[in-house]
Amino acid sequence: MSVANKLSWEEKKQLALDVLEKKRCFTIKEIVAHLPFSQSTWDNCGFSEDADIQDRLAHNIILTKQKLKHKWFNSSNPTLNIALFRLLADKDEHQKLTMSRIDHTTDDRPIRDLNKDEIIQKLTPYAEAEGISVDELLSKEGVILYD
Repeated sequence: MSVANKLSWEEKKQLALDVLEKKRCFTIKEIVAHLPFSQSTWDNCGFSEDADIQDRLAHNIILTKQKLKHKWFNSSNPTLNIALFRLLADKDEHQKLTMSRIDHTTDDRPIRDLNKDEIIQKLTPYAEAEGISVDELLSKEGVILYD
C-alpha cells in the first residue's frame, strides 16, 4: 500500500500546508514535487481549489515580492532600481521609461480618423513585405475593418 493510500485527506492537506510553509513554494507543481503522493492524488483531493492552500500560496508570493522590492529599493544596482521603478510607475512614466511607443497615428491623424481605403493603402506595403494580402494581414492580426 502506498503512502498516499495510508493518509487521510486531512493528513495530506496538512502535509501540503507544511511543505508550503517550509519550502516557500509558489506553484502547485512545486508543492507536489515535495509531497509523498502524485499530482493525480493531489487533483483527486481537490487541493488546487482549497482555500487554505490558495491563501498560503498567495501569502508566499506576496511575501517574496515584498522582500524583492525591499532589496531592489536598497540596491545600488541600476537594473534593479529600474525594475522597481517600472513596478511603481504610472502609465506615462512607464511609457517614457520603455523608450518605445507605438504611435497609432498616420501623418499626425489618429488611425480612427482614416477611412477604410486609407487604412488599406497604408497597410499594403507591410502586407506585400510579408507576401500576403492586406485582408490576410488584418485577419492574422485579428483586426476587422468596418465601412
